Amino acid sequence: MATLGKEHNERTKSLTRWLFPSTQQAKASRDIMGCRTAALGGNASACEECGYVTVYYNSCRNRHCPMCQGINRAIWVDKRSKDILNAPYFHVVFTMPQELQSLIYQNQELLYGLMYKAVAETLSELSQDKKYLGSQIGFISFSTHFQAAVQFPGTSL
Repeated sequence: MATLGKEHNERTKSLTRWLFPSTQQAKASRDIMGCRTAALGGNASACEECGYVTVYYNSCRNRHCPMCQGINRAIWVDKRSKDILNAPYFHVVFTMPQELQSLIYQNQELLYGLMYKAVAETLSELSQDKKYLGSQIGFISFSTHFQAAVQFPGTSL
């Protein structure tokens, strides 16, 4: 289990050489790196017959941690799969120019909000045009994972 934290730790070290994570990002990183390790404490139980000791380390319970929230994510995906219509689907990716990367990173809440709004308006307007689809669409929009979002700010639909 600790290998995920170790891998995350290595990647985080390389990223933080040139990026400065927000307080929330730094806390999520610390939690994930310490999840189910001695850093968060734990409990030990010993077999009464042979004396074998097993240590169970505490989890971080951070909502971003894949080890802690993996089951919740699987449940969410299962529930969403029941909502899928028997219709064609398209995957569309919008990315921002690399020249804006630093600006977007420093103003994530504002600029991602504006990007989501612009993407929604663009798709809605184009889809209603009879030249393209002539219909009202629905979509789910999300940001890619942290490392990719830093290198290529954008949204996936």
